[in-house]
Amino acid sequence: MWIHLECERNLISIRKRNPETEDFLTIINIKAQPSDLEFNNILADLCKYLFRVAIAVKNFDYLVEPKTVKINDNLAGYALFSYTILDENQNQTKVVSAIWVFPMKDFFYLIGSGMVNDNFEPILDEIKQILGTFKIKKR
Repeated sequence: MWIHLECERNLISIRKRNPETEDFLTIINIKAQPSDLEFNNILADLCKYLFRVAIAVKNFDYLVEPKTVKINDNLAGYALFSYTILDENQNQTKVVSAIWVFPMKDFFYLIGSGMVNDNFEPILDEIKQILGTFKIKKR
């Protein structure tokens, strides 16, 4: 799968249906976002970005601290973290999110996923397999 920036928006969302509940659960969202971060240091800038996320959610906690990874010859920032969301009845659910940030010149590709905390590892492994098929072409 080739990913190209056309404009600021979600580029693709891959969803998987839960046959037991008939719910559709988002597996992977891919966005191209403008950035005020320079990404001279992917790790430092990813930490700044995730600091903004941590302020916006409840009970933010790193499961994997931000680090630099290489996916198909592209450097990316990666982190795995958990946080709590509330449903319409104010019930709390712990969610785990993985994020990969691929910096470009004045924007970045953000590939993110969210999954319920219970037994998230098999879903994360599936997401990593899908991510391994992506090729990001620099313009």
